[in-house]
Amino acid sequence: MTPAILKEIELLSLPITFIEYTIRNTDSISHNVQIYYDNSADPVVSNSSEEVIWSLHEERTLHYLKIGTEAQKFNGNNGADRINWGNFYVMTENDTRYFS
Repeated sequence: MTPAILKEIELLSLPITFIEYTIRNTDSISHNVQIYYDNSADPVVSNSSEEVIWSLHEERTLHYLKIGTEAQKFNGNNGADRINWGNFYVMTENDTRYFS
């Protein structure tokens, strides 16, 4: 889900999406379940030849993955239709059940 609260204009401008998984059985039998989430660096590059830096961090109650280009060329895209600066973050609670 993406926050879309019309009364909070600042919240609408944030490029944030939340993903939440809810799992329930429909047959009254216990099951072992794992969820796999994957991410590429595509949101932070103009083209696939750019060097990308991935780093894993822990802060307070969160684990987060930070992905960004090495060059961070703020004005260097020469009219390209995609930016090649900034970082992409993937966060989850700091709990080994959720992040490994």
